[in-house]
Amino acid sequence: MTAPGLDGFRYFSYAKRQHISRRLFLVERVAEAMSRARLLQNLCVCCLMLQACHSSTEVGGYTCYPDGADRDDAEFCVWIDIEGGVGKAYVERNRKTVRLSILNAQKEAVLEREYSAEAGDLGWVSTWPEISDLQVVFYEYSDPQTSSETASGHAKLPRQVFSIALTYNQTAGVFVEALAPIAVLDQASQYNNIENTRHIVEISFLDTEENETRILELLRELAGSRGLQIDEPQTGIIGRLAECSARSFSAHVQRYDSLGQLAVLLEDYGNRELTDDIANRFRDLPEVVATRHNVGVHLRLGPLDLETVIQIVGTVAEEYGLSEGDRLRMFDVAKYGSGGLEVTITHFEREGKVKISIEDSGWHPQFEEIETALRSEFKAGGDRGTPDGI
Repeated sequence: MTAPGLDGFRYFSYAKRQHISRRLFLVERVAEAMSRARLLQNLCVCCLMLQACHSSTEVGGYTCYPDGADRDDAEFCVWIDIEGGVGKAYVERNRKTVRLSILNAQKEAVLEREYSAEAGDLGWVSTWPEISDLQVVFYEYSDPQTSSETASGHAKLPRQVFSIALTYNQTAGVFVEALAPIAVLDQASQYNNIENTRHIVEISFLDTEENETRILELLRELAGSRGLQIDEPQTGIIGRLAECSARSFSAHVQRYDSLGQLAVLLEDYGNRELTDDIANRFRDLPEVVATRHNVGVHLRLGPLDLETVIQIVGTVAEEYGLSEGDRLRMFDVAKYGSGGLEVTITHFEREGKVKISIEDSGWHPQFEEIETALRSEFKAGGDRGTPDGI
């Protein structure tokens, strides 16, 4: 015979065990959910990091017609979107994609164009005084403009990269490319002539306090002995530390904090002897981690078509032991390389132009030989392409 209240005790114990089991089950489910949440959070962080590594910076804006109209009540608006290089800061010199769109009052696209340009901090200015006279000029500053440069009277002037002229066909209701003014064409020709003499050397060092001191001391010494104008160097900062210049020549020291490197960049427009002299002095310093040489041969396609240009460049490349490789960038049509020495052909179809880039990540003696051979090939004979200032 069961004592009074014993059945109730057994029921209470059983119910308590059930309650505890449910609580343990809920705790396990909560812990499992938190674990999944942490995993998802970590995955999101990794995705964001990967996206940051493979993303590009975009800048944009718009101009409306008539002047002063807001985009909600304008007849037309031209939208500009510029996309920088993948994984690059926007101000770094690299190939940028420029997208231009014109929308009507109904927000319908009446014109869409895409262009490509090699530039640093690419900006633009547009003028639209009449509906049939839209001009957009894209430009860059050779170096960032600072208050100290402006105060000392050495403010940097903008350099035009390229321009677009558009006119409005009222009958068809569309915008079409127009002939650029003669002054614009002359300026473009002069730009190509200058670019054909452009020569770039970059020498990189480990970023240490000792290297910074050595580099800046040598720059001061060279500026004094070569008659170069030098700005007062700044130590310990990220970005540009020092700059000196002369006619058709400039040199500056840059800290790339993300790479842990200090770089000396030399750029000349025909003053090769000075560049080579200064480059050799910096190459003699300790802890050089990398060097880079770059020149470009610019030419307009005429009787000589693109396939013939590729054949000529391929023949020269083969003579110097360069083999054909993969084309990685938009508008590249052929690439040859070996041991850090590369020759790339880039075709700008709209402008009818070709750029042959010679890039050397070492210090190969063949670099100047290949450049000389290519310039000679595209200067000789009336059946060649028309060189821009070669």
